[in-house]
Amino acid sequence: MTCAPIRCWIAALPLLGCMRTGADGPSPMDDGPTKDTDTALDSTGEVLELPGDRCGDPIEASIGTFIVTLHDAASDLGGACGAGGPDVFARIAIPHRADLRVSARGNGFVPRVGVIGTCTEDWATHTLGCSDGLPITVFDLPAGGEVLLAIGAAADEPMIAGASSDEDALVEVQTSLRGVLPLGESCSDSGGRCQGGTICRADAEGFQRCVAADGDTCATADEIVLAVDEPQSVAIDPATAQTDAHLHSCVGARRPDRVLRLVLPESMPPASALSVTAQAEGIGLAARAPGCLAADEVACAVPSPGGTSIALDDVGAVLGPGRTVFVFVELPVADAVSMGDGSGEQAPFVVELLLSGSA
Repeated sequence: MTCAPIRCWIAALPLLGCMRTGADGPSPMDDGPTKDTDTALDSTGEVLELPGDRCGDPIEASIGTFIVTLHDAASDLGGACGAGGPDVFARIAIPHRADLRVSARGNGFVPRVGVIGTCTEDWATHTLGCSDGLPITVFDLPAGGEVLLAIGAAADEPMIAGASSDEDALVEVQTSLRGVLPLGESCSDSGGRCQGGTICRADAEGFQRCVAADGDTCATADEIVLAVDEPQSVAIDPATAQTDAHLHSCVGARRPDRVLRLVLPESMPPASALSVTAQAEGIGLAARAPGCLAADEVACAVPSPGGTSIALDDVGAVLGPGRTVFVFVELPVADAVSMGDGSGEQAPFVVELLLSGSA
């Protein structure tokens, strides 16, 4: 027996979310309900709930693959990602600390998927991830938590507008987890990744464990003592294992980084300036002072073909009573699977530092 491709993969997957619920319990999807916001009417006039059409009453989905329909779906919370259009919601439980990967494909259209932690129309503040067609990963979710997936499509999507049955507007959603391992945890054949600031490396006894990486965080940063008008150069090898531990206003997402802790002299001329230059293509730079929090950011520069530079024209005013500047050298984007394994292919490069006595 042969069947159309859409029917073949429907038959092979769990039909979670592909049932409408009436007063007498689950009912098979009919081919032509009359749209009435988030409900539909069957041939007898019975109100049938569209599963997951409201964020407050989502489908309970397990990690793996499930199917939903956008036929007759309303637009709750402003649509998936706050971009309007019909949507349905599914709740995913996170049994252990992990990264969540989500992908979706529609029946002849590109679906939109938004990930949030709570029902809210404030997508700008509470979005954990959002995608139009491409897979997305939400990193480092806590054990015992849960997230909500808003699965939708554009308000003017013709395949949805012209759908005459639930099958015409189906979306296949795939989810998977990758464990996040804490410091000291065994990482040999674990299928997970070490947490930010740690890498998988053999310990003194030869066992693969998550250990702190040198220069990977502010706590393990390479310390460099600067003097006025005495330039210094720091060689950085992208093949050295680093993780993606920091995100800045203009750069940092999925980029492994090397952290430098610059210690400035107690006494500096007024308006002393600090410049940092990476003599390599594809390198981003950021600086924080006097602390290491994201709110302490004082400079940020995106990668540029001819090298990247940042400058603090009056570094003394930025530092206040402190004498430390953290510089983040953002390395080229690494593959999400191999990131942190030391497999970088770019040649070593130099970062030049100069504390000038006048701006």
